[in-house]
Amino acid sequence: LARGSMVALGCPNATCAAVICTFALHHVDASGAQQTIREVARVLARGGVAYFAVWEGEGVIEHRGSEVAGSLWPAEQIQKWLHCARLLIATEREEIDPQTNQNVIYIHTYKQSADVHVAQKAAGQRSCRRVVRWT
Repeated sequence: LARGSMVALGCPNATCAAVICTFALHHVDASGAQQTIREVARVLARGGVAYFAVWEGEGVIEHRGSEVAGSLWPAEQIQKWLHCARLLIATEREEIDPQTNQNVIYIHTYKQSADVHVAQKAAGQRSCRRVVRWT
């Protein structure tokens, strides 16, 4: 078990069997969310798994009685970021959190092999290098 910044985990490449990221992506902007997902993919070993729990939606989430606010991301955007980081979705489940009445997505992913990425490029699928900016 190791702790670190979610955008710079401090682990060598391809050395983690699993990474868990729960209710953290709303604390960063779109660039930070993308970087976090790329960082998870970087440290995962071949066959490694990553679990994400994410508040889903659009706009800003405000915490009652706190100055902390966060960004909500639509499910489609999160799925695109995962795809661009070469993380394949094994399972995805959505539910409403009864305490906050907010939609939550639970996503189980695994690391995509380089062979699959090469096949996608050969098939002419779009590159994911473009950064999505939300205003």
